[in-house]
Amino acid sequence: MRFTYTKLIIIVTLILPFISLSSYIVEATSSKRVYWNDTVKSIKNEPVWKGDTLWLPIDDIFSVIGAKVGWDKGRKQATVTYKGNKIVLTMNTDRIQLGGKSFKVLEQPQMFGKIAMISEHTLEELTGVDVDHNKKNKKIHLEPSEVLNQATTILKVPLREHAQFEVKIKNKFAHSKQEYSLTIPSKYSNQFKVDKQKLTLLPGAVGQFVIQSKQPLTKSEKKELYVNISSSSQKYSVQLPYEVSDYQLSKHRHPNSFIGEQELSRAKQRIHNVQWAKNYWRYLEGEAQKALKLKVKVPDESAGHSSWYTCKDGSPLTYQNGHFCKKEHTYYYGDRYDAGYRFYQHNEAIAALKTLSVAYALSGKEQYGNEAVRIINEYAKKYPNYSLQDRGGRMYWQSLDEAVGMVDILTSYDLLYSFKGLNDTSKKNIELNLIRPSVQTIESSSKGLSNWQAWHIAAIGMAGTVLGDVSFIERAVNGPDGFNHLIQHGVMSDGFWWEGSMAYHTYTLAAFNILGEAVSKWNYDLFSKPSLKQMFNAPISYAYPNLTLPVNNDGGKFGASLINTFSSKGYNDYESAYSRYKDPTYSWLLNQKYKSLYRRGDFALFFGEDVIGNGQSSIKSTNFKDVGHGILRSNALKNEDQLYVLMDYGPHGGSHGHLDKLALDIYGARTNLAPDFGTPAYSHPLYRSWYKQTLSHNTVVVDGESQVESHGKMISFIDEGDFKHMHAEANSAYKGITYNRSIMMDSDYLLDWFHVSDPIKEHQYDWFLHGMGSLSTTVKSKAVKDTPSLLYNQKNGYEQLKNLSAGTTLTGWSGVFKNQTAGMEVYSVPTSNPVQVITSTGPGPSNLMNGQPVIIQRKFSKEADFITIIRPSENGKISQIKGTLQTKNSVTIELENEDHHYYQNYSKANTNSNLLAAKAVTEKNATYRIDSSILFSVNKDQLHVQVLQYNQLKQLSLYLDAKGINSVYLNGSSVDYKSLGDRVMISINK
Repeated sequence: MRFTYTKLIIIVTLILPFISLSSYIVEATSSKRVYWNDTVKSIKNEPVWKGDTLWLPIDDIFSVIGAKVGWDKGRKQATVTYKGNKIVLTMNTDRIQLGGKSFKVLEQPQMFGKIAMISEHTLEELTGVDVDHNKKNKKIHLEPSEVLNQATTILKVPLREHAQFEVKIKNKFAHSKQEYSLTIPSKYSNQFKVDKQKLTLLPGAVGQFVIQSKQPLTKSEKKELYVNISSSSQKYSVQLPYEVSDYQLSKHRHPNSFIGEQELSRAKQRIHNVQWAKNYWRYLEGEAQKALKLKVKVPDESAGHSSWYTCKDGSPLTYQNGHFCKKEHTYYYGDRYDAGYRFYQHNEAIAALKTLSVAYALSGKEQYGNEAVRIINEYAKKYPNYSLQDRGGRMYWQSLDEAVGMVDILTSYDLLYSFKGLNDTSKKNIELNLIRPSVQTIESSSKGLSNWQAWHIAAIGMAGTVLGDVSFIERAVNGPDGFNHLIQHGVMSDGFWWEGSMAYHTYTLAAFNILGEAVSKWNYDLFSKPSLKQMFNAPISYAYPNLTLPVNNDGGKFGASLINTFSSKGYNDYESAYSRYKDPTYSWLLNQKYKSLYRRGDFALFFGEDVIGNGQSSIKSTNFKDVGHGILRSNALKNEDQLYVLMDYGPHGGSHGHLDKLALDIYGARTNLAPDFGTPAYSHPLYRSWYKQTLSHNTVVVDGESQVESHGKMISFIDEGDFKHMHAEANSAYKGITYNRSIMMDSDYLLDWFHVSDPIKEHQYDWFLHGMGSLSTTVKSKAVKDTPSLLYNQKNGYEQLKNLSAGTTLTGWSGVFKNQTAGMEVYSVPTSNPVQVITSTGPGPSNLMNGQPVIIQRKFSKEADFITIIRPSENGKISQIKGTLQTKNSVTIELENEDHHYYQNYSKANTNSNLLAAKAVTEKNATYRIDSSILFSVNKDQLHVQVLQYNQLKQLSLYLDAKGINSVYLNGSSVDYKSLGDRVMISINK
């Protein structure tokens, strides 16, 4: 028979000799005990947590591991000595001296009161110690990391094949080369052999021993092999478990998962006969050629998280013979950065595998197939050695990222299955040592109702379709945390995914789409579920008029769009959805996309229709009741010309929520005017200090504090003809504060009315508006040099405000934001309270984080109304729109050719308590008081409305509470009305 191997790699890392082979537990209790080698010791100072990061007392923790610490108190500098090696730590400095060399670490040592502390991450970077801790029970586990990535899953060896293990050694001694030897105990030496007895490595170098069975393994059994490794300072054993099994491959046809035989056959024809497909194939083959030249290396170790690969300020690191920060012009050092870099290496390897596999399947060119087989065989060889990570993955730190990666690996394997360069031995190895253990890893980390679980079941279901294992498909579709459970409980009645972020909605939807396409070949129909169709509908109804997506809550990077990008995983892709549902809105969306981009992508090539219909769309105002986002859109001939405003009033959104109740997101004049700025990387310093804080949103801040997590409600939402109105409250955002906002929308402006009050005491109310471009106002203001005097509470994001100017006024004032193509005019209607107007700059869109202009209206009182007219302007043209507060509940807006009169009922004690909102249009300069000109009464099921000065009106809209009404009379005459549950809408156009 052929001489073949099933391989396992073990990575053994020899660290600087700071660490004993023992493990020890630091228990942060009142007794401050330390457990080390069953010996109880005392530490003087308790470790502390800062956020989720553990900080350890320097003197105590180095004493535990047998090191000596000396202090230069004048320099605030500690010198740690162990076996002749020195680490120099300087407080509040991220530069560390290690063996005479300078390195930059993630977190600088610092003082907590009088105690010098080192973070868990810095300790790991300098010593190689793995620090695990449980914040709940305050137990801290420190373990040496001489052996990284021990065999964490049993190597599966097909019957009558050889077993092979690779043990990798890394010399982490700072100054000298080291010699290592590996011996196989006599118990195993008759069955296994090693390729070399000794290995010499320079500092930082990696080498390997190869252990293999002398004969094919012919007995089905579970066994354990041990080998001994020694160096000049250390000795230990490495466990190599394996299992021999008579594994049989499935007999079903391939490909038959995400891409099936029918899709592949049609795609092959398209790349020769259809121009857009020809273009895409040229692009795809170009990427395959790049992958051939690149010859990607599959990492030997698990990936960390992408957020770990950043500079101190959150900007990305780049690899330039080390982890280089361009902004600081310095290198970063440590295991955490290595793991962060491996995230991108794994992504690169899997992307190359997918590209090469698709290229082979479409062309039959063996060069692509051979390179793809090399990559997937490498993963099968290395996967059993990837250790289980804190977030549930093995290949990646997070089980989420592992599932996403496995979807592409499974697609690739299915496309390569019939390639002659992939023999049955390799297939068995891939299925036994990569696919099945990864499914086991993912299954053991169920994440309930979450976007993570959506990708988990996509990977599990895909594995079932590739392996021909229906039990996996059943678990993915009908299991306790399977598709049917997620779609039933995670998709709300408005079609929105429950996590409250459009980024996570589309991320979840992409996983469902992939799973749906894969299991459809096995007679599972996921697309017939109405909630899945609603999930496709929601982003279109939610998007700005230019079809970019709002990024509320942890909504991703600013500027995400339904039409300007392509994704191999189907993010924001409607090709498959249109083929499934034939919805004309989807074809309209695709046509909008292909106006500026040529048609391309895997979803188009494999699932897209031959011809996309013309389609049609009329996107209207929508109140997403469950997620709590109300969206008003103006009437316009073209969707892209709409004025758009979103108000966030609903649930907090769990860990992805922001403290932003009643925040506005405004679009007009074909651009973002006052948007939500989105979310940077979660590791970025501004993520929590700015983007999640209340003041970074267009809402009101009370006493300089951010809101508490809260859930508001929409009191009224209506879009009838020219009457567009929403009114929401979030009275739990601030304790004891009535917190209300209403929006009236006309064809080209908004009337924003924010009401806050406390019957007991005065507060500082700050109304924020974040614009784009430049800002000027009519307020006489002066630059503020003494910032603390203006922003006495320099926290909760206030510390990020720069370039401050301030002035105070009792009269109306206006401001103008201008960018390159459009602008936004703001007019503040004067009320009885003086207003301090503060202008500044603050971090802008999360994809740039550049300074953008901010207006703050500040009032000190028990009760305050911020009444503001907001009007888009194209090409920076400015009008003279103004407004006047007529009564506590009514405002008149003076336009160029007419006046608009609005009524907003904030006070239940008002005479017209059942009148919720109203709008009247008169000639310019007409004397009209809307609140005193409308009277009504109810006679059984008849509503009688009397409108005074009726002859002055050009238009009238009334929105009333009126239960059980069957007829409406206006000034004695019967009029048409619209019944909206317990409310009535009356519209008169004269």
